[in-house]
Amino acid sequence: GGGPGGVEGALRERDVTQLSRLFGPSHTKHPMPRLTLTEYTAAQQPGYEPTSARDEVAAAAVAGKIPFILEGAMGAWWDVGGGSGDSEGGEEAGEGAGGGGREPGEAEVVEPGAVGPGVDAWSLIRRLGQIFGDQTVEWFPQGISALTDFQPQLWPLERAIPQLKDGPMGYQDFNVDASEPGSYIHWTVGAETWPDVLRAFSDARLTSNISVGVRTKHESMLRELEAFEALLLPKPWTGQYSWMAKCLGDAEEEGSVNDNTDFNSSSSTNANANTSATANANENANTTEATEADEADEYDGYDKYVWKGEVYRDTADFVPSMLVDTTRWFVVYAGEVGGGMFNHIDRHRTSAWQAQVSGQKRWHLCPPEQTPLMYGRGGVDVFAPDYEQSPLFLQANCFEGVVSQGDMVYYPGQWWHATQNIGAVEVPSLSLSSLIVDQGNFRDVRDAFEHDCSDVTDNKFHGLLCSRLPRCFGLWEGQFGNAVS
Repeated sequence: GGGPGGVEGALRERDVTQLSRLFGPSHTKHPMPRLTLTEYTAAQQPGYEPTSARDEVAAAAVAGKIPFILEGAMGAWWDVGGGSGDSEGGEEAGEGAGGGGREPGEAEVVEPGAVGPGVDAWSLIRRLGQIFGDQTVEWFPQGISALTDFQPQLWPLERAIPQLKDGPMGYQDFNVDASEPGSYIHWTVGAETWPDVLRAFSDARLTSNISVGVRTKHESMLRELEAFEALLLPKPWTGQYSWMAKCLGDAEEEGSVNDNTDFNSSSSTNANANTSATANANENANTTEATEADEADEYDGYDKYVWKGEVYRDTADFVPSMLVDTTRWFVVYAGEVGGGMFNHIDRHRTSAWQAQVSGQKRWHLCPPEQTPLMYGRGGVDVFAPDYEQSPLFLQANCFEGVVSQGDMVYYPGQWWHATQNIGAVEVPSLSLSSLIVDQGNFRDVRDAFEHDCSDVTDNKFHGLLCSRLPRCFGLWEGQFGNAVS
């Protein structure tokens, strides 16, 4: 917040604090390993035998044991560094999900020269506002570099973007100090919107042919998403929503129905009347659907099988969407220099990747065995620690590295991590992220999910979701079990 002038002043003050501690004792910070896409891909091959220390790093990265920075993996992403002009590309490219115009999944019409590499970061952010303007985001005018800062304002993206660029304007919430640097947009992306977001972040010259037409079935969205992932991501990071659809969705996918259909438990007869052909054909399926509707009706926000404004006759995409939303599986981050996230671990012990589309970001990561030294979530400012206040942190043995535009980051489950946007004040940090279940964490994620399904005092998961998660645990065991046994 506070605009560029306020940012520079506050950053200078923090730099003085950091410099004053450079000449005293410090905790251990190893450089984060860096791998090229070629090295990372080679280490994924069956029978890979490391022959050097660098090969050992690549093997550990593939196994999900270490954090690392991946270079050269974003050739198919939108390039904000070409400097060939400030092409808006919004209306010409078609309005996507949430912005009117193009329907979710409908082919994007790309005018020659309207979109593609060479536009600056703010142009891309403005384009996101045009396409996804009515999507609700968490806007932090005061930043979120400390746990006490976590007081988001729920705003439409199109309203938050001007505030991010020009500094909080007319902000009236006196519970936070919006004058400090670090304003941040945290956008948790829904499952149905995620393919459209990947399209918006990709090089349109390479992805304009990825389309399945207007999405009328969950299967259509899934095919489109898998096509984008195959183009944009290394193979080990793909397929996250695919496993959700496989183990959480119905065995036989059904289409969506009219929004007026009532799925409340008191009106299950009406719901079945709207699907009389199916009901007559399979009485048992009727009973299962009615039971699930009864269960769903007990939870606020999930009655009637409504998701993203659409009512579904079954749970093929309804249940996976609940998992995506509850866990914040897919996220877009946009913030000014000085912003970032306080030191924390992810709740469900998942791994994650993050792609740096614009700007620079400093990462600080500590392994799980360092937990006794961390003082809890947000307990230490890892970029300017006060060792007198947190003396145990002086013993911490961690990693630190800087990612720039075109770099990608991976970190394993249960690793403590904090971020700080750095670099030129006028260049925003823009990144895209997804959680991952992989061979290094799948049993830990299973335990975390089971906890959230059993802990009645801190229940995060919907009962219908919990009833289907055991399918996922079996799927993961079959996919990863042999690799870790």
